[in-house]
Amino acid sequence: MIGKKKQQPTFFDNLLQNRLPADHPLIKIKREIDFSFIEDEVRELYCEDNGRPSFPPELLFKILFLEYYYNLSDVEISQEIQWNGLYQYFLDIGIEDKVPDDTTLSVFRSRLKDDKFEKIFNRIIKGCQEKNLLGNKLKIVDATHVIADIAIPNTVNLLRQGRRVIIKEIEKEIKKGTQTGKKQKEKVKPDEMRKKYWKEGKIYKKPEVKDLKEEIKISKDFVENVKGKYGAKVNKLAAELEKVIEGKTGEEKVASFVDTDAKFGYKSPTKPFLGYKVHIAQDAESELVSTVQTLPGNKNEGSELKDLLNKEEEKEIKHEAITADGLYDSGSNREMIASKGMEAYISSRKKEKKIDEKNFKYNVEKDNVVCRRGYSSENKTRQEEGTLHIFPKKTCKNCCFSKECPPKNQGRVRVFVSDSYKLKVKVDPEKRKQGLKERKGIERKFGEGKKWHNLGRARYRGKWRVAIQALMLSLI
Repeated sequence: MIGKKKQQPTFFDNLLQNRLPADHPLIKIKREIDFSFIEDEVRELYCEDNGRPSFPPELLFKILFLEYYYNLSDVEISQEIQWNGLYQYFLDIGIEDKVPDDTTLSVFRSRLKDDKFEKIFNRIIKGCQEKNLLGNKLKIVDATHVIADIAIPNTVNLLRQGRRVIIKEIEKEIKKGTQTGKKQKEKVKPDEMRKKYWKEGKIYKKPEVKDLKEEIKISKDFVENVKGKYGAKVNKLAAELEKVIEGKTGEEKVASFVDTDAKFGYKSPTKPFLGYKVHIAQDAESELVSTVQTLPGNKNEGSELKDLLNKEEEKEIKHEAITADGLYDSGSNREMIASKGMEAYISSRKKEKKIDEKNFKYNVEKDNVVCRRGYSSENKTRQEEGTLHIFPKKTCKNCCFSKECPPKNQGRVRVFVSDSYKLKVKVDPEKRKQGLKERKGIERKFGEGKKWHNLGRARYRGKWRVAIQALMLSLI
């Protein structure tokens, strides 16, 4: 049952308020944002008329906000609330009020999951819109990597880890009394599994071939005994263990069984990492983050731009232009941005196939190409991701610059113009230059998050928990 918030401040509460700095960020947040809507957002997760009253959901959410803001654990924030007057004022907790413990905070986080946290985040952004805190000129999009809270085991240790995690999950399933899969008599008992398949300890040196062969053999036998005989989570983990046995690589590669959502990605061509990406849209004027996506580390954020902008549209967040780095530079992204009525200020990729601007110029109004002597292309052929513009044979035959032109086909010069380039030249170069300059604002946001709020590393394991971390830190 949902507990109710304290209505009236005490004498000591008012005395404390008078001693706090009015310009402190927490005081500003408390003054500008009304968190009372949270009770309505989570009401369906509580029983209406039965059970002991819980701590008010608004209070628990604000405590978690403090936890992420100051990079504290559940235990640490519960302890600090008891003596920190600023925290007490922000939370509307009196000096005699009971403080939620760390278990209560963990249960609350698990109850809401990332979908409820996202709805709360969206309500807060809606409030910012209503107060005209969001601009409408320029939107910045980018992503940053978040390293998973796990160690990367070698293959032998990974196989052992997988078996141990699955056995623990089976034990949980049996303890709950779930009767899934085949008949109970066909299942292997956890005690027998522990004796046969459980191996403590790790191999810290490079495993020998015989060790790997032995672990693969044991793991194959283990998968045959558990697959299809227990619940969905066990079957999913068994399928992941099969991938390790088969030596799957690339996107299918399993890195750890304590966080199977974490994937290998690259910070740069030579710097791999294991974890996630936080993909955000930010208003350049206010520097408020309006939309957040949490992606596996192996996802290319450029391919997720459409989904990000669709979420922005759902919240009726509109901008005149969007700026991004070269990972978003593609004809499909530029076309999609144009279809949404925005200009694209996107950095060019180094290996992009460009028009030879020394000898040719693309005419936006006539959709043709003009050479350095002023002759125009007359025909064009549609190709993948662009158009091939063809000059007449008679024009090129006696041209004094013909040796500097692209290779001819039957005496005709052909110039390929990509769809991306066509959209790019329609943008005012000065506006594009200014937009790319303002893009650095999102780097400051990421830098602040990583330096002061531990955005660079996942606090917990699992994509939904990392998504909560990303959403909470985006409110800062």
